[in-house]
Order: sequence, then C-alpha cells, then structure tokens
Amino acid sequence: MRITLMLLALLCTSTPAMAKSVKSYIRSYSHLSCQALELKNSDIVRKYDHASKRKKADYERQFDAIYTLRRQKRC
Repeated sequence: MRITLMLLALLCTSTPAMAKSVKSYIRSYSHLSCQALELKNSDIVRKYDHASKRKKADYERQFDAIYTLRRQKRC
C-alpha cells in the first residue's frame, strides 16, 4: 500500500502536464516592460545552450510568450 502511494505521488509530480503553457507564460510576463522582456529573453538565450531537452522545450515556450508580448506591446 505504501509503495503504491509513493509511486503514485512520484508519477503525479513528474508528469509533463505540469509544464506551463505559452498562455500561462504570457500571463506571467504581461506586467513586464519592453526592456524587462528583452532582458528576460537574453537570460533565457544564455541558459538555453546548456539545458536538457525537457528544459529546452520549456525555454521555447517562454521564447514564444516573450515574442508574442513584444509584438503586442510594439517593442
């Protein structure tokens, strides 16, 4: 019983369904100014090269959100 609960908890916490979507990143970054968006973008670019596949996919969603916000704000 205990092992089953531990395995279930482990599987629930490591699923990719917990990854943020582009829309959630847009909501998170919507309060940032144009300069802050550019800074955030450069930080992600710096981290991207050394990231794992899973983290790279997350960074790509962040890139998409920043690109969308920069277009909306006409940066």
